[in-house]
Amino acid sequence: MKTTIIKQASALLLGTMLSFNAFSQDHVTMSMKNIKATTNTIEYDLYIVNDGTTTLKLSACSYGVNFNPDILNGGALTYSYHENSRGNELKGLKPCTLSAEKRPSINQIRMTTTPVPFENAPQLVQNKPYKIGHFRISNSVAWKQNSHPDLSMQELNQPGYTNTQLVAYSGNDQKLLGMTPTLLSVRTEVESSPVLNPSNGLELSAVNTSISDNPEGSQVIPNSIAGLNHQMNIYPNPTNDRIHLDLNSDVESNLMIMISDLQGRTVKQIHTRCVEGMNKIELDIHELEPAVYMVKVRNSQAVILVQKITKN
Repeated sequence: MKTTIIKQASALLLGTMLSFNAFSQDHVTMSMKNIKATTNTIEYDLYIVNDGTTTLKLSACSYGVNFNPDILNGGALTYSYHENSRGNELKGLKPCTLSAEKRPSINQIRMTTTPVPFENAPQLVQNKPYKIGHFRISNSVAWKQNSHPDLSMQELNQPGYTNTQLVAYSGNDQKLLGMTPTLLSVRTEVESSPVLNPSNGLELSAVNTSISDNPEGSQVIPNSIAGLNHQMNIYPNPTNDRIHLDLNSDVESNLMIMISDLQGRTVKQIHTRCVEGMNKIELDIHELEPAVYMVKVRNSQAVILVQKITKN
């Protein structure tokens, strides 16, 4: 039996001592958009939006993007940036540093910049999207057929991983401000990515139409598609601060759990691993506003559960 408890962890970018005002309205959304794939490439754009109530000047940022290593099909991965693809308003930022990590416990591609001083930091006008750049993931062989990249942004502070976060100047304050998902000052969004090298009509839309309802109101993908014999239960529902996921699996598998609002915006995402047998996963959602949310659970091959929950 494996028990996994997911808790919030605070993180600071670049190991710098940064300030944070719990009463501020500093907030940004960092996103991956326009995700497209070929036989052996995935391309996408990274964006940032100041959707808070304060004026921000961007000093530096990092995007840690996790992926499903099963897609590599035994190949070697490279990560590249399209020159001059950054928005003109962000030219004051330092050049991107790129890296890719593939090992049993960490599968991540990373984009980071180092801080620039107050006078050089570009201003983020409220509610305007700014393009960080256009990026490409390439595989030395074709992607595994009917695989899914499971792209998601790293939100928790974990050894060996790069968080999706930034440092900025708020208003006229020249002291760097750290903004992270765990501080609730950053929200991450990832557009749906395509099934790679699909055959027999297996597209994301086909997966969605093959979902069948069960008596609890959850939706479970048939095992033939999910590649996992499973029994799952999410409770309590409605809930206050925590939800529990019981998963009985006959194989080991990486899991991604995504919680989104009814507008489709991701408000929380968790990466964990299930072992053969019974797994009990506890999710802390105390920071979410009272509302109705969708919980989606995906293994390395497909979505295996979609369930609506209510947080009181």
